[in-house]
This record gives sequence, structure tokens and C-alpha cells, in this order.
Amino acid sequence: MLKYNLNISSRFEHLRDNIAAILKNDVPPEAEPIYMDRNTVYRLAIGNTTIVIKSFQVPNFIDSYLQTIVGKSKSHLSYINAKKLLQLGFRTPTPVAYGEVLNGNRLLRSYAMTEFISGGDLRGWENNPDNEPLLRAFAAEMVKMHEAGILHRDFSPGNVLFTGTPALGFNFYHIDLNRMKFDVTSRARLLSMFGSLSTSREAIERLAGYYAEAAGNPALAAEAVKAYDECARQH
Repeated sequence: MLKYNLNISSRFEHLRDNIAAILKNDVPPEAEPIYMDRNTVYRLAIGNTTIVIKSFQVPNFIDSYLQTIVGKSKSHLSYINAKKLLQLGFRTPTPVAYGEVLNGNRLLRSYAMTEFISGGDLRGWENNPDNEPLLRAFAAEMVKMHEAGILHRDFSPGNVLFTGTPALGFNFYHIDLNRMKFDVTSRARLLSMFGSLSTSREAIERLAGYYAEAAGNPALAAEAVKAYDECARQH
């Protein structure tokens, strides 16, 4: 017999019936796919609320048990990590709900749902006309994350959304949080986030310089570039 686990943030309790229907029937056909890879991301308007649904890839046989018996599903981790990130004063799209479909202890499907954020992401930041103030603001954001002990293990440019302008300032929203770690004290581990940023080495050198400047420690620029180079060699 199938079992449905659903946890909804109190602010979005009015969407319970709609979200429960997604668990039982999968993502509705009117949802717009906005990213398709191992996991698929959809945008869906429900009344006056637009949400993003991340449908996680069906886990293999072993993982389908490990995620429920030993640990937590990716959707559950995404939800609790988003809550934690917000508590620490950082931005992420407001978590709406997470849901799991199980057959006994075996995970069949899982979904993480957040409020939709209208903004860009950092892919191709080199071509952004405001790339210098944007990059400086992003570097300062990374410093704050590291000072808070936050390690984003999927820190690709597509997983950092932003809004704002140079005049008004930029706000950054972090997504794809299921592998995020907190209370990390190792500088080497934290600087490994530079290796996740798939861009040119020249852009990384600029970012590393701004990062060191924001941190007030010039030596960090070389350490950050070294972390990027080490990751590039491994891949």
C-alpha cells in the first residue's frame, strides 16, 4: 500500500489539497518545465501563488531504502536546510512543502516545493553589464556564508539566483540545498565552493580577489584560486 508523507509550511496551508494531489497523481500537465536533467523542475501557478516543484529522480533500489531508513530523502533535506538557511539570515526561495511517496519503507518519488522567485541566476555572469558590482556583492555573500560555517556542495552559478541593481544592491537566493552542510570550520572545505563555479579561471581570479578584499585577508585570494584549480584537476 502506498504511503504519502506531506509536510507543508503553515503559511501555505491553504494549498494543501493542491499539493496532496501532486503527491498522488504526480506533477500536473499544466506545470511548466523550467529545468530538465536528472531531476526536473517545474513552475506552477495555483491561484495567486506561483510555486516551483522539484521532482527528484527516482532513486535506485538501495538508495530508495537508505533515504528513508538510514537518512532523509533529498526533498526532506532540501526543506529543512532551507529553513536553517533562513534562520541564519540568508536567502532562499521560501519553502512551501516537501512530499514523499513510499511503498512500505521504499521511497518511490519525492518533491520539494518553494515559492517562485522572479530573478536571474549567475550563469554567464561575465557577460552581465553590471558584472563588477554583481561580482563584488557575490564575493561578499560568499564571505558571510563561510563566516557562518555554510558549505554549499552544489554551488554552481545556476544555483544562485539574484535580484537587484548596482544602485539598490543585490540579493542572492540559494537553491539546490539538499547537500548543504552547516557548522563547517575547515577553510579548505569552505573554499572548495570556488571549484563548483563553472566559469573561466580569469573570472575566478577576479572573484577570489573581491572575496579576499571583503574578508579583509589578501592571502585568501591565492587560496581560493588554488581550491578552484584543484577541483578542475580532479574533473
